[in-house]
Amino acid sequence: SEDFDVLKAVQHGHIDDVNTWMKAHVFKKASLLNPDDWIRELTGRTLDPEPYLNYLETKYSEIYDL
Repeated sequence: SEDFDVLKAVQHGHIDDVNTWMKAHVFKKASLLNPDDWIRELTGRTLDPEPYLNYLETKYSEIYDL
């Protein structure tokens, strides 16, 4: 179901359940849609590199005292 609690399943060690859910709800559509549409369908948004770039900047600024 769409209400599958991935975090709870991982915490309880039910990785096979996560993989089964991912195959049915995530990977199944990957070959049917172009990457932009697939990401939008999964997340409700277009791919935005800004959060990842912010993460990298924060991480490496702390590591290298920038």
